[in-house]
Amino acid sequence: MEVPLTQENPASGADPSRGDRVASAGTVGMLVLLALGGAARDGGSAALGVPPDSAVALGCLAGALAWASGVTGLRAFVLPAGALLVGSFLLPATAPLLLFSGPPLLAFAFAGLVLGVASSSWRPPKWLLAPFFFALYAGVSYQVQTRVGPDGDEPQYLMVSESLVRDHDLVLDQDFKEQRYRAFFSRPLEPDFRIRGPQGQIYSLHAVGLSILILPAYWAFGYPGASFFMALLAALLVREVRRMATEVTGDGKLAEGTAWLIGLSPPVIHFAGLIFTEIPAALLLCVGLRAAVFGRGLGPALLSAACASALPWLNVRYAILAVAVGGALAWRLFEEVRPDADLGRVARRLLPPALVLAGSAVAISLYHHSLWGFFDPRRVYGRRREFSLDILPEGLPGLFFDQEFGLFVYAPIFVLSLAGFVQLFKRRKSLALAALFAAVGVIATASVWPMWRGGFNPPARFLVPLVSVLAAGLALALQRGLRPATALLAGWSLWCGLGGALNIETVHRDRDGVAPFFRTQSGAREWTAALPSFVLQEDRATRSLAWPWAALLSLPLLGAISGPKKQRVPPRRRGALLATLAFMSTAVIADRMSPRARSPERDSTRLLGRASLVLPTLRLEADGRAGWEMDFFYEPHRAPLGVRFAQAIPLSPGRYELTLESSDLMGGAAPDLILADHRTARGSPQAMKTAARSLSTTIVVGVASEYDLSLIGGEPVSLRRGDLRRVPGG
Repeated sequence: MEVPLTQENPASGADPSRGDRVASAGTVGMLVLLALGGAARDGGSAALGVPPDSAVALGCLAGALAWASGVTGLRAFVLPAGALLVGSFLLPATAPLLLFSGPPLLAFAFAGLVLGVASSSWRPPKWLLAPFFFALYAGVSYQVQTRVGPDGDEPQYLMVSESLVRDHDLVLDQDFKEQRYRAFFSRPLEPDFRIRGPQGQIYSLHAVGLSILILPAYWAFGYPGASFFMALLAALLVREVRRMATEVTGDGKLAEGTAWLIGLSPPVIHFAGLIFTEIPAALLLCVGLRAAVFGRGLGPALLSAACASALPWLNVRYAILAVAVGGALAWRLFEEVRPDADLGRVARRLLPPALVLAGSAVAISLYHHSLWGFFDPRRVYGRRREFSLDILPEGLPGLFFDQEFGLFVYAPIFVLSLAGFVQLFKRRKSLALAALFAAVGVIATASVWPMWRGGFNPPARFLVPLVSVLAAGLALALQRGLRPATALLAGWSLWCGLGGALNIETVHRDRDGVAPFFRTQSGAREWTAALPSFVLQEDRATRSLAWPWAALLSLPLLGAISGPKKQRVPPRRRGALLATLAFMSTAVIADRMSPRARSPERDSTRLLGRASLVLPTLRLEADGRAGWEMDFFYEPHRAPLGVRFAQAIPLSPGRYELTLESSDLMGGAAPDLILADHRTARGSPQAMKTAARSLSTTIVVGVASEYDLSLIGGEPVSLRRGDLRRVPGG
């Protein structure tokens, strides 16, 4: 059940039927329409959003592309589209089926398009890759600058660049005293350091390499210039991934497809434009390994040594990657030297790159001695214990399965890289060992660090440097064929990648308990309850949810390992059916297992203010009002600071009417309502009006965001339902 990535083996077989081709194109188009139309739930009813004109256009385009590709066998992907219809008739027993509504349906649409591209002879021109991704990443960078801004470690790197530009030194005391960070950071900022210099100076805890790298762009154009420069590096990384995949597989078309898939998927697309060391480290590792393994002569050897030498200047933990590159280079150089070669020839081969590596090691030691008075760069972190094996049970699975920061949650296509490593070892043992050393070193180090997630950053931060070696394994796995299950992994990765890029604030976050991306990009039932969390201790009970998802991912992984090299027969339609059923069954099981409390207020408000079709009555709602059931007894004397009854409701600017229905007659003083921004917790009380069995008020929203609703003051009241509608013209 494979779809080899060749023109001779279309996904539909040698002579596809016209009817099946129409059905596949219609399936893809319909999935896009339903996904972009959205979905919501109000108690025992579900609702489909009426797609806007832009969604209709994109649906028609997607269907046309599927038709033009000639792909067939996609009819099984229509099953998730029918889940909302089936679930709406049988609620609440089939409520987990509502997971497959709204934006997540794009994963199946992208899977169909991936199979379509694989089955057609069309490929984008080779020259388009780098310009396209620079333009795309520049757009992502602009969104980061305007909607998120620098946060986490980013302002610290920028402040070092600011000091170099303004004072021509690395001492940060005056820079922070004068609050020079106000040019790019609006909140108060403290320097990030552990120990001071010999005279009490403050130097940044972070290595100086990234600040020097962005220095010209920052000097010329400030923070925006540095961000766009990082977007350029991300585009160059995608180009280098293509070169690496070409060398590994010997198949230019396959390498092209792999590079496009990597570039549009997390984590690269989410880190484009961010002032972090991970993208430059990934680029250096990719170039260094390719030059070390596939280069010939002195030039590539020096390039590889230069890449290895530069890595520790970005962060001392990248010494692991430098050793991997240096080991691969040594392997190749010793292979090139004949056993009977004289000592002079051996020296001419080995000495120049060795001098580059040694020179960099000496320079970085002298740099730290000149600033702090010691040679070991690790000592800038102080004597506090950083790593602990006690973190491993949380950090290791969290790196891959945490719903906020896990790699496989956002880009499950990378699970196939594990299968590719087996093939890589057979083809290029030196590259396989270097890649394995780098991967094990990075994963082991991150897994035992309390900050394994990073901080305020997109998912899988510490795994970004491994993108090139993961891509090499992925390319080899894809060379064995593109199964429908593999396409579904790619489809989910593309949806998370592009969806996160369009809603960049939902992936560039600190720990939030649940993933903002899946909180906001769900349909009639939120996905956050079906996914595990490893960040907060109070979510320990959800960690068992990683097991069904790990079992699901093991199926395509085992297929990629044990499957034949290439099949010259058309795939069976049941491949798409089995992949769809396996995915849906796993989601239902995980949702049933979940101990997490549901958020009906969010599920009901996803179509607020939009036209929708209510199921199963087929009633058309013009304003998409939201309603949700509550079992909430408000006792003001127990919570003088207020009690929250609705959390993280997405609201766009406008006026809304909120009504809270009570189980009892209202007789006492009405509580006030607090409308607070979910991220900043800023809000102020406003009065509510009372009726016989209800409370009501008008909410004015000025900025699109997620908001929490709380009650404060007044008399006790028992609430059974909330209703929210947008005031026409508001």
